[in-house]
Amino acid sequence: MNYKITIGIVVAILIIGTVNACASKRIDRQLLSKGTKTYPWKIYYVTETEFPVGTKNYYEVKFDDKPLILSKEIIEGNHQIDKFTAAGFDKNNGTVILVFPNYVKKENGFDETVLTTVIVNKVATGSSEMTFWIQNMNDNTAKQITLP
Repeated sequence: MNYKITIGIVVAILIIGTVNACASKRIDRQLLSKGTKTYPWKIYYVTETEFPVGTKNYYEVKFDDKPLILSKEIIEGNHQIDKFTAAGFDKNNGTVILVFPNYVKKENGFDETVLTTVIVNKVATGSSEMTFWIQNMNDNTAKQITLP
């Protein structure tokens, strides 16, 4: 009789452990590059593990500990971008180079995936907002944006 109770407890622990593993999502951030006092950029390499889906790897960029999010109006795509395929920081002039897939609606109605490269420069910092100069390397256009 005691072995039935022991087996029941072991099975219950295994079921609870499996359900917990399936429902959990683990995110690991590794700081790759930290800027200077003048240009307080931080670039993180993020590994997002979700069981049983798998693992996603991407880069996050922060300025003054605020995440850099490019809205869909800025990049002329279908959604905002906050996860980047590649990211690099140049400490000499304070620029960040970002690469990400952008989904653009074409004239024929279909979506096209374009690998977009942008260079982000800090222009000025207000009391609660930051102004950046974003240069799109694909179509050689530049825009000035303000982020809260």
